[in-house]
Amino acid sequence: MRSIGSLAIVVALSFATACGSDGEITDPGGSLGSSFSATVTGGSAGSYSGGLSSAVQSGGLFSIGLSTADGKFALAFTRSGARPATGTYPLGTNPQTGFTAALNVNGGQAIYSSTSGTLTITASSSTEIKGTFQFTGALSAGTGAAANVSGSFTTACPGGC
Repeated sequence: MRSIGSLAIVVALSFATACGSDGEITDPGGSLGSSFSATVTGGSAGSYSGGLSSAVQSGGLFSIGLSTADGKFALAFTRSGARPATGTYPLGTNPQTGFTAALNVNGGQAIYSSTSGTLTITASSSTEIKGTFQFTGALSAGTGAAANVSGSFTTACPGGC
């Protein structure tokens, strides 16, 4: 499952790098109308919001990525399959039975993988997905304690989901 987590981090970080050469954020996929807020307690404690978010389907995986523009916070939810319908999904270690989460804090100083929690999709269309999440993340790179993460998001689906 480590490769799924790595893919999820790459997806989330790709949203953080959508900048032009002058440092101005560009909007190649229509993701700037999206928003999120997240709170981390325990390891890497902090509050994060705004930034970029987007949902993509590729290679049999569906991912939702959230990232601050400064790259200090990147979170990706990934599962096998297509765009999820509304409902509550397990958020743990197996993308075959629910979603997995990969969290990158402070530019890779701490990377967490979900161990338990839920992702609730409150609205799901081909253009936008809304939801909430709460999960516990075990440290998979860096030093520190486990993290508890919660928040909400509204994300665009560039090119359709």
